[in-house]
Amino acid sequence: MITFLKNNQIPYKEHIPLSEFTGMNQMGILPLIVYPKKIKQLKTIYLKIINSKLSFDILGGITNTYLSNNYQRDIIIVTTKLKGIEKSDETIWVECGYSLTKIARKLSSEGITGYEGFIGIPGTIGAAAINNSGAFNSSISNVVKKVRLLTPQGHTIDLNNTELKYTTRNSVLKKNLEKGIVLCVELDITNKDTIENIQTKIKTVNTFRKSYIDGKHKSLGSIFVSSTLREIGKRHKLAIFTKRIINQPFKLFIHNNRFNTFLDFLFLGKPSLAKHCDSLNRFCWKKDTKEEDFMEYLNYMQKLAGNQLKLEIEIRK
Repeated sequence: MITFLKNNQIPYKEHIPLSEFTGMNQMGILPLIVYPKKIKQLKTIYLKIINSKLSFDILGGITNTYLSNNYQRDIIIVTTKLKGIEKSDETIWVECGYSLTKIARKLSSEGITGYEGFIGIPGTIGAAAINNSGAFNSSISNVVKKVRLLTPQGHTIDLNNTELKYTTRNSVLKKNLEKGIVLCVELDITNKDTIENIQTKIKTVNTFRKSYIDGKHKSLGSIFVSSTLREIGKRHKLAIFTKRIINQPFKLFIHNNRFNTFLDFLFLGKPSLAKHCDSLNRFCWKKDTKEEDFMEYLNYMQKLAGNQLKLEIEIRK
């Protein structure tokens, strides 16, 4: 395989610690990571892997994917060097590794609306099209026209918005590598607005993110689909009501999200989890955080919700 990569001038790294790749504290070694810089290289290595019957994953920025301690693959393909763009009057084709935030900023600066909420969301456009990413009234399902795939048989096919079967944080492509890998995404750029209006929306998004979302520690963003957290509210009304009453006097003197998070977990019966979280829905990794801490958080949150929570991230084993 190494000879093949060298002959095709495909960048690669060998024997990378999992913790170095993810920025978290997982155990294990990744034997081979490849970084194609052109779509042609991506096609070449993908078909080589399929024909060689090797286990693999294709990842972008892994900003919403957790790789467990037991995670093992022969090869990982990382798409973040694939950043080509082809633009026409009504659509733009974007290669799968392009940053979602960067393409949102680019289109917003050109007076195209519907992308403001994506600014600040880490990850790639390819992953976003698979996961149906969204925030602040911006949703990938509203702007994707087509996704171009390379099938294991070596065919290139396009799936339109309807065929992608988008639902909340999901599509027909999620956990379905048999259909193929994403090469590029066609986006709708016909919705226009004034630059001033768009900038106002972006400022609102940035202000909210800075105050309530963007933390100082490594995280995967929202762990659960936010709407499903209502199940905890339904099942623990008294605890949440009591917490809010107790918290009222403190809000006048303490403007601290972490203190608020501590109170949330305290009244929900597990204050020890607060040290790992910026909010009920945001788990953070510090130097001493272990996978066991994360699993304890996941299991307890599901217990609170009667196992009704839906994951927004993906956990790969």
